[in-house]
Amino acid sequence: MKKILFLTILLITGLHLQSCDKNSNKSNPTPNIREMRAGEKAVISSSNRFCFDYFKLLSAAKKDTNVTFSPISAHAALSMLINGADGTTKQEIKDALRISTMSDPEINESFKSLKEYLLQVDNSVTLNIANSVWARLELHIKSSFANTLRNFYSAEVQSLDFSGTGAVKTINNWVSNQTKGKIPTIIDDQKIASDVVMYLLNAVYFKSDWKTKFDKAKTQKAGFTKDDGSVIQVDMMQSEKMEAWMYYDNSVQFIDIPFGNGGYSFTVIMPNGAKTLDEFIGEFDNDKLQTILAKEPAASSEPRYVSLKMPKFNFSFNRDMNDLLKTMGMKRAFTDTAELPSLFEEQLPLSVSKVKQKTFVQIDENGGEAAAVTSVEITVTSVGPGFITVDRPFLFLIREKNSNTILFIGKVHHPVFQ
Repeated sequence: MKKILFLTILLITGLHLQSCDKNSNKSNPTPNIREMRAGEKAVISSSNRFCFDYFKLLSAAKKDTNVTFSPISAHAALSMLINGADGTTKQEIKDALRISTMSDPEINESFKSLKEYLLQVDNSVTLNIANSVWARLELHIKSSFANTLRNFYSAEVQSLDFSGTGAVKTINNWVSNQTKGKIPTIIDDQKIASDVVMYLLNAVYFKSDWKTKFDKAKTQKAGFTKDDGSVIQVDMMQSEKMEAWMYYDNSVQFIDIPFGNGGYSFTVIMPNGAKTLDEFIGEFDNDKLQTILAKEPAASSEPRYVSLKMPKFNFSFNRDMNDLLKTMGMKRAFTDTAELPSLFEEQLPLSVSKVKQKTFVQIDENGGEAAAVTSVEITVTSVGPGFITVDRPFLFLIREKNSNTILFIGKVHHPVFQ
């Protein structure tokens, strides 16, 4: 079985280093939730559908491998690009993001209000969300594009001299600062290529203690059975009384473990039966997730507790997203016929050369920490207690429970903690 890391922290909605260090303020013991607005619901629904559709492709391309992905971060970065696109290019980006029925203003306003909601929902959670735009100094960013990203995504908009090494250092420092050093770079070359004219970046950082912590003294080596039947020894955390909600049937085992004050959770999803994790992922989607979540008791009910064993783990993952985005329908943006007329005052033949995401996740006795950065590179084309042991590959999510915004998604085939 294969482990999915459903880390989809993410997200995005942008903001220039809007950091909420909520661990320093635990005055509110319950989540600060409100009724979700129609536009927010539409954005969340599209982001979650994009999440599962993209992750199925990613998982199939990386079988038997630890993988993590932030759908909301990618969704936000590419939603910023929508404001600079036109024609078929704009429509294909919307189609790939599963957001084709919403207008540009509806998308922008919904991301703005969703970001505000995510940042205030739980004051015991640290959540940083940031967006930025970096353009070649010789060119002039179109004011309408810059103003839209500032107003709705709280984006930092800057022009830099791309010709030297200073621009790489400046952009990577921004990435490292937004992710608390967990993702130190997004540009891995020493210099920016001469045809690159713009980067659109989204960064997300999440950190929280468990609502009920594991006792570090009880962590010990234990067996973990992989999909091929082999058994490896992992660091297995244990709690005799962990607050969590559990559901299972013939096809799935589902455990939802609250972070902080309960506004965010870590969700583990394991296949039951003969299916491997990768086979299970190929069939699991947002509709099936919603069917399971509909069975959860009301938040006002008494806390539920289980006896839980779960491996601790951490790893980083990065991947260019071009090929899978093309498979999902975003094609013209990567070609010489891309329609991106609203990025610069100058009328240039532009295309998207690379969409890349780097992610990090750590789950240990104290809680969870995750980070994601999505980069869109633009170039000029010519010039009671149940007893549960998570001892096999599993899928997991980090999500805001009231809105069901998936921040991170991933899979873990062999948990390793270094």
